[in-house]
Amino acid sequence: MSDTGREIEELRSSNQALLERVAELEHRLHKAELAEQCVQNLNKTIEELKVNKTRYRQLAGLLRMMCDNVPDMIWAKDMDNRYIFANKAICRDLLGAADTDEPIGNDDLFFATRERSMHKDNPLWHTFGEICIDSDAATIKSGLAQQFDEFGNVRGKFLFLDVHKAPFLNENGEVIGTVGSARDVTRARQAEQALKDSRQKLTMAMELANLSYWEYDLSKRQFLLDERFYQQHATNAEQEGGLMMTPREYISRFVHPDDRTRILRSMEGALEPFPGDDILEEEYRIIRRDGEVRHILTRTWLDRDGQGRTLRLFGANQDITERKRIEISLAEANYLLQTIINTTPIRVFWKDTQSLYLGCNPAFARDAGVEHPRDMIGKDDSHFCWKDQAERYRADDLFVMQSGQPRLSYDECQNTPDGQQICLRTSKVPLRNIANEIIGILGVYEDITERVQAQTEKARLEALNQQLQKNESLGRMAGAIAHHFNNRLQAVLGNLELAQLDMPNDASIEENIASAINECYRAAEISGMMLSYLGRKPLHPKTYDLSDICRNGLPIIQATLTEGITLTTRLPAKGPIIQADEKLIQQVLINLIVNACEASRDGQNTIRLEISKASPEMIPEEHRFPIGWQPENRLYACIKVKDNGHGIARKNISNIFDPFFSDKFTGRGMGLSVSLGIISAHGGGISVNSKVSHGSTFRVYIPVLESETGDQHE
Repeated sequence: MSDTGREIEELRSSNQALLERVAELEHRLHKAELAEQCVQNLNKTIEELKVNKTRYRQLAGLLRMMCDNVPDMIWAKDMDNRYIFANKAICRDLLGAADTDEPIGNDDLFFATRERSMHKDNPLWHTFGEICIDSDAATIKSGLAQQFDEFGNVRGKFLFLDVHKAPFLNENGEVIGTVGSARDVTRARQAEQALKDSRQKLTMAMELANLSYWEYDLSKRQFLLDERFYQQHATNAEQEGGLMMTPREYISRFVHPDDRTRILRSMEGALEPFPGDDILEEEYRIIRRDGEVRHILTRTWLDRDGQGRTLRLFGANQDITERKRIEISLAEANYLLQTIINTTPIRVFWKDTQSLYLGCNPAFARDAGVEHPRDMIGKDDSHFCWKDQAERYRADDLFVMQSGQPRLSYDECQNTPDGQQICLRTSKVPLRNIANEIIGILGVYEDITERVQAQTEKARLEALNQQLQKNESLGRMAGAIAHHFNNRLQAVLGNLELAQLDMPNDASIEENIASAINECYRAAEISGMMLSYLGRKPLHPKTYDLSDICRNGLPIIQATLTEGITLTTRLPAKGPIIQADEKLIQQVLINLIVNACEASRDGQNTIRLEISKASPEMIPEEHRFPIGWQPENRLYACIKVKDNGHGIARKNISNIFDPFFSDKFTGRGMGLSVSLGIISAHGGGISVNSKVSHGSTFRVYIPVLESETGDQHE
């Protein structure tokens, strides 16, 4: 190779080395440029990082500020359920943490345990910690956001939370914990529950009360009804063509024919402008689809404008059939009770706590002397005829009301409007209201006057019967004595008369014997009177006209009258025919008229003698003698002797026929007693009616012959 060639080759090599060097330098320059660019980029990145850090801090501050200033609780937890973030709300309202830093690294149980340790006396002071653990685990397991209703006691206060939780993911999408928020919805849930309870109660109340609701659409002129409405009518909306119905459709379909006109008029009137009640009530009958007739009470509420025009109309229908049945039953029961109270002979009354009358039955009102029971209301016992017993009655009322114990079947007396006094058997019990409070007394009494009188009369008759039996025994003995006395007296009288014939003429002896004979005749007369009183004197009856007996005895009767005594007679031409001993009947007349004469006042008296007939029911029971005499079912002749003399005291009337009984206004001796004995022997009796200073009336009753006829009068 030539030098030139070598030089060229070397030049080529140098040039190649130079090119490589240039390339290397260019590469180094490029790397330097890259490095400078990297430095510039790094510086730019650093600047950006500085800016981002500032922004992060701002965002973090903003996020903290936002989280701490919302009422909701916000937090984040790691996989072990330890807090890595907590806002103020959860610290304050749930955890009881001092600040937002204290929860970091701690779990819910930490705070729950701490709270309970400070309130050992209250095991329910804090319970939320255990509840939250389960919802965290459920969220992590599902990997999805979820909602939970969590509730419990927090520091003694019930809390209901609406909780939302979601998985906390890193940049690789891995679950590293949970994030959550909670809102205190205690009041809302309580209000919701209260509303729910209210609706349930309303539904139950409507069911129990058989209520249905409706509204009236003014634009469509139709009712908007609910299903309960149709249930009341034994149908449904589908069967009736929907929930809308016009008033006329409703009336024609369901309202009882007898009530249709009235209800239609009421419905149309509710739509007319007028000032009136805003609530209307109507009762009517419906005929259900099953044919049953039911009673409905409709209450309609009217919303009116200032001119009285109806703006809204709505109401409720109540099935009151059972109530109507009860009302009818109660009315019938009240009517029956009132009928019983009003018709019972037992007196019924009731008073308030002040012993003022609240009511009574008619029988009680009659006893009080008022026309109607309402006249008793509001008055006390001092206003009525028994005012003298008012204080005693009030004391009885107070005892029953204060003790609460009844006072039963006790006897007392009571004045009547006519001034009489009756005997009562009374019972009083406390009157109580539905709360069992004593509000007065309820009393009843029975008029037992007749029962008491009957018992008294029974006792009197029993005593009288004993006396009659005793008298009968004494009568038989007295009759026997009188009979033997007469026999012995006749023997004495005979011997005296013989002695009178055989005695020598001696004036003194004759006078003594004559006196003895006269006393014997007087003794015989007394013995005869005794036999007459006992009804044992022999009768010599014949058939007589009673008028003739009286007329035949008038001369003797007239001879007995003293100055100032006037006798008038009324003797029928044909009097009653009797079977009697004429002389004895005349003796009775004489005795009665003599008795009337002796009853004269200042020597003046008017005596009236009358004859009539009487049936048994015309003969008075009071003061009828002899005691125990009962008229037979036949006619009796009646001899009436009436005077206007002194009269006989009521207490003495029962004794005037006793032998030798006398007071200054009656006869003395045996006259009346002998008369009674004579009439008793004829099968008759005597009645007496007398009043002091007004005179006396004696009626003698003698049986009329059974063949006798004529008017019955007295």
